[in-house]
Amino acid sequence: MLVMRAVPMLAGCDTKSGPFRQVDGGWRYKDTAIPDADARNFAALDDHCANDRLCVYHADTCRECKEYFLIAHDTITAVAGAHAASFAVLAFDDATGSTHVHYRGAVVPGADAATFTTLDAPTDAGDARDAKRTYAQGRPVRVR
Repeated sequence: MLVMRAVPMLAGCDTKSGPFRQVDGGWRYKDTAIPDADARNFAALDDHCANDRLCVYHADTCRECKEYFLIAHDTITAVAGAHAASFAVLAFDDATGSTHVHYRGAVVPGADAATFTTLDAPTDAGDARDAKRTYAQGRPVRVR
């Protein structure tokens, strides 16, 4: 039994799966079902974003101080204004689509999706930019 468990580790196989998984023909983020997901076309893009043929989903886990941070609450939301076919996850919780830039699933007002990029070396002054502005955590911090 011990040998069977050690073989994948020795072979370099990664047995860890992400938080999105298929269970009984449907999709879940951790233990929370994603009821409207198109199971046949569903794909995890990273640990927080997934899409199917028509929709982009953003999922996260939060904890509340009134519960002493002991209880994890999973949230899954459809990303408003996201175009599923063109949605691309970038670094630092940023993502772009054909018409909008998103930060943690929310539209970044005024950001230009066509020119938006993340910075190779982010600082407190910014982690992304487009043709007109620099952004830090989804908020404009400086006009260029």
